[in-house]
Amino acid sequence: MLAVLERRELVNSPLTEAGAKLATVGAPMIGLPLSQGRVERVDGLIVCRGLPKWAYARGGTCVGSVYLTGNVVSDRVLRHERVHVDQWKKYGLLFPILYWLAGSDPLKNHFEIEAGLEDGGYVRRSAR
Repeated sequence: MLAVLERRELVNSPLTEAGAKLATVGAPMIGLPLSQGRVERVDGLIVCRGLPKWAYARGGTCVGSVYLTGNVVSDRVLRHERVHVDQWKKYGLLFPILYWLAGSDPLKNHFEIEAGLEDGGYVRRSAR
């Protein structure tokens, strides 16, 4: 399905960029009122901490350029979330649908694999 979208130039377009920006504007409307922790900008990512568990999936959720979490924040996790920001820019408002279609198992989800399973905390860091 991703290949079809790319052939039809429905990715990395002004439309998808606009969708990512719309998501980035909308996410703080949820994140800011619910946040009981620090809200900060880290390398272009808006991090809203202290949200109730029901407001995000797993350790946190990236919506546009906004990361909504309880308190799962580290350099590695933020690197993982910045890849999701790029995915939002590439697919725009199609991203949540494509993510859902990719499945809930992060070990098989293309988008989580691309973002880095180790950085996202889905697998243990391999011995190097």
